[in-house]
Amino acid sequence: MPFMSRAVDVVCYIEASQDLYAFSKLHTGLRLLAKSGEVSLRFSAPPKNQPFFCGYASTIVAIGGQGLQTRLLAVDLYDRADVFSHALLGSCDVYLKRSYYCPDVAHLRAAARDKILPFGLNYACRAISAPILAAIWPGLLMGSLRAVVEGSAAMRRRKQALAQWLPSPPYRQFEHESSLPLRPEIFFQTRLWTQAESDTEPVEPFNESRVALVRALRKHFPKNFRGGLIPTETARKHYPDTLTNQATRPSEYLAASKLSLIGISTRGLHHSVPFKLPEYLAGSKCIISEPLRNALPNPLVNGREILEFDSVEHCLTLCEDILAHPEHASELRHAAWKYYSAYVQPAAHVRNCLNTALAHPAPKT
Repeated sequence: MPFMSRAVDVVCYIEASQDLYAFSKLHTGLRLLAKSGEVSLRFSAPPKNQPFFCGYASTIVAIGGQGLQTRLLAVDLYDRADVFSHALLGSCDVYLKRSYYCPDVAHLRAAARDKILPFGLNYACRAISAPILAAIWPGLLMGSLRAVVEGSAAMRRRKQALAQWLPSPPYRQFEHESSLPLRPEIFFQTRLWTQAESDTEPVEPFNESRVALVRALRKHFPKNFRGGLIPTETARKHYPDTLTNQATRPSEYLAASKLSLIGISTRGLHHSVPFKLPEYLAGSKCIISEPLRNALPNPLVNGREILEFDSVEHCLTLCEDILAHPEHASELRHAAWKYYSAYVQPAAHVRNCLNTALAHPAPKT
């Protein structure tokens, strides 16, 4: 039974060590559901005797209320599909994992496997008002800042996440309905990684594939291509010809990308799904993407919501086809907007997550 038909109380656990940037969509969705009266919402620090309730990219949401047995929903937003919070797995009723890869889940014991389901698409956004925790829990924000001042590699990582989180655009700014016009442009702005940022795979082939795609798009569509590499030290030193011609600050980047008809998406590190893909769905773009390895609760269908490419040449051909066939572009845009509205928009996504937690059978012991 959908939770909206009942009185539902939700407690979201947060602590200063968390990646607020990664969790911003979850927090935004919860706030929107609370604003509409669908849930009663409270944010809380984890119980002192249960510090495993929160990690850098994982947390627990407690769901209960009148006539409902409280269920603990774990949300795991790590990029890596082979990393799990075993403390959370042992305590939660349902475990939603952003990077859900069936072979990695299959290696776990049956009791854990039965709890794990795909979380879906994630990106950084906020509600219309000020960023959620700055408005609701100033003490947590100050705690995060104090932790940053203390130093260490972990603190620097938290500082970076905090710096990303604060300027996240409101979710409405990403939206552009499929009935509204877009320019016949191709947008692809991406970054390179250093080996220090990846502990499981070499980054050189990964970076080279992005460089090759930018060069090909810029050469093949000199008047229609927008984007390039974000000008990091690595990009400026080794690939100066591929640097972006667009803004990189979140709000300016969004303004630059929002009105382009076609959005190109490539896989993230560890085969994670990049944030740009759901952002493209919110903008009802024609999305040309490398195949997605990780599972979604509602799959994106090749040829309906997205077009998959397996080589640079294939990507160029798909771009040409969309630019040459407005009817096909319109069909792709309508499908992308429909998917976004049902499964990606923050309130819709979080509503689906809460319903999943309430409907999922208790795990076998």
